[in-house]
Amino acid sequence: MSISKKELEVLHNEVFETKNKWPQFNLLIEKFTQIGAHLSKNENVLLIERNKLYGKLSPFSLFFKNCNLFQLELSEKSLENRGSYNKKRVSSLAQDQIKYKKIFNKFSDITNKNFKYILIPNLIHHINSTEQENFFSNVRKIMNQDTKLVIFEPALREIHQAPNHYLTYTPEGLVEVLKLNAMKINYLHETGSPFDAVRYFKEICKEYIPDDSDDNKSILFSLSIDEELSKFEKKYMKNLKRKYMRCITAFLLEASITEKQ
Repeated sequence: MSISKKELEVLHNEVFETKNKWPQFNLLIEKFTQIGAHLSKNENVLLIERNKLYGKLSPFSLFFKNCNLFQLELSEKSLENRGSYNKKRVSSLAQDQIKYKKIFNKFSDITNKNFKYILIPNLIHHINSTEQENFFSNVRKIMNQDTKLVIFEPALREIHQAPNHYLTYTPEGLVEVLKLNAMKINYLHETGSPFDAVRYFKEICKEYIPDDSDDNKSILFSLSIDEELSKFEKKYMKNLKRKYMRCITAFLLEASITEKQ
């Protein structure tokens, strides 16, 4: 059973608010839908996540109903103090469909290397800078020659979930890290634009303003500005491809391993 149209609507509108708040998640949803549609019940997939903020529920698991799904939960202890503050975002989804079923709590628990895919959605910037090298080394150890590694990372975000937001990779920076771990880059997809970025940070600005304030009616937050930004994005899209003038909101890459020399 594949992800349903209704579930996709909830992910877009309630979980990730892709129209305005987090448009970069459109890329993740598109890619995960493609991957999930071609998996069978005998194939193993590992999701590496930090979903205690969703109440130990995983909205990403909806894409992988057809396969044998495992999850590695890497939430920091400090998240427990904040509680499951994003659980309301998944309240419209069937809880039995998104609850953890086969879960690991650390890399050393994983003895099976027979994964078709290892998926790391929106996580790496929450791995402590001092643990990055160890993290990628551990990922490499649980891959085999047929495993595909898929990573989704934001390239433009405000500092969030402090103090557990440690760094932000550029696409090229993450590619180099993976190459150091004997991985071959098969696919790199960037999404976003300066116009996307303005829309995104307009939404962040709203969070500073009380709901009952008349300032919410400011021209800054009007629909007409969003329409203008969309118009300019379409009109000048070719100019966004200038090599040193990129402003991307997210990127997704796929990698596989090569033999270490």
